[in-house]
Amino acid sequence: FTSWAHLIRSSRSHLIWPRSHLAQDPYGKDHADHPFDLAPYDLNLEVLTSVLASWVLQDPETLVEVLKGVTFARKTVTQKLGNWDLVTEYDRKIEDIIIGKLKQQFPEHKFIGEESTGKDLPELTDDPTWIIDPIDGTTNFIHNFPQICVVIGLSICKEMRIGIVYNPVLEQLFTARKGRGSFLNGHPLKTSTVDDISKALIAIEPEFMKVESLRDKMIERVKTLAIKTQGIRTIGSAAITLCHIAMGAIEGYQIEGPGISTWDIAAASLIITEAGGIVIDRVTGNDVDIMNPRAIGACSITIARDLKKMINDADRQLMINYLGSHVRRHLMRMWWIILLLRRRLRRLRHRRSTRSRSRARRWRRTTRISLSRTVRMMLRRSHRTSLWV
Repeated sequence: FTSWAHLIRSSRSHLIWPRSHLAQDPYGKDHADHPFDLAPYDLNLEVLTSVLASWVLQDPETLVEVLKGVTFARKTVTQKLGNWDLVTEYDRKIEDIIIGKLKQQFPEHKFIGEESTGKDLPELTDDPTWIIDPIDGTTNFIHNFPQICVVIGLSICKEMRIGIVYNPVLEQLFTARKGRGSFLNGHPLKTSTVDDISKALIAIEPEFMKVESLRDKMIERVKTLAIKTQGIRTIGSAAITLCHIAMGAIEGYQIEGPGISTWDIAAASLIITEAGGIVIDRVTGNDVDIMNPRAIGACSITIARDLKKMINDADRQLMINYLGSHVRRHLMRMWWIILLLRRRLRRLRHRRSTRSRSRARRWRRTTRISLSRTVRMMLRRSHRTSLWV
């Protein structure tokens, strides 16, 4: 197979389940209202996964050649949310290639792409929906760091059915199909067996420290994880990091922050779960909602819960520290106010005492003068009386 069109033509008859399997769709409705060969809910996912994987690897006109050809070329870079959230002209070019070729074969399907969707995510429906990230790890791509990938996922009835993550630099092709396991270049994947968080290697994305509202929280989390785990790593691509959990290379990953969205975890979440891992919501602890990716990926539920508790403890400690520093600041202010009031009272007392002493001195002086005058007058009167007598 050398081209997408050849692959589709040669596999067209196998992309759909036999008619005996198409009596009803998941809603219980017959497929008589649309052509048999476009039945969207009964795709032969096994053949489709194989076709997509072959296309990604072998079509010389597609994303592999585009990425390999520009790895060391100059790129036009644009910032989205900050200098840690970047986009190049190749992000848009590769997404257009992927969506264009998929639309040729599945015009009735829906698409959610990082560059074409924009800031407002559409609602994920039960219809077949392709979730695409043309280049996950754009900053790595700009700096020629080899951890970049193309991500393609297929959701049917709000459930991931196919996941493909391909690193063209290292030639690593991760594939997964619901209920059929996950693979790296055709070899089955299995997560790590480590169940002690102190012996686990954890991944995190510390570049979110650049966001002022998250800085203190990320610093506290990194400090806690560095102390209580065997080590922390950062890869710069959410999809590849989750695939590393599926490989058994790392045990846990905390996925949260601006710039992390549906396309970063949709396909990779299927790859990790099919390898025996788990992806949970960091707040509720339930299965992750791919449309609200505040997630924790881990090799087991034990590591996931321990990592969730560790992160929550770090956030709680940050709040305690904040309240403590806030209270200390208020206490210091109150202490200075009390000192100033005491100083003011002392000055007032001193002034009053000074005034009272001066008044007392004046009163005593006046009293002495009046007494001396009275005595002299009495003496004069007595002298005059004695002379008259």
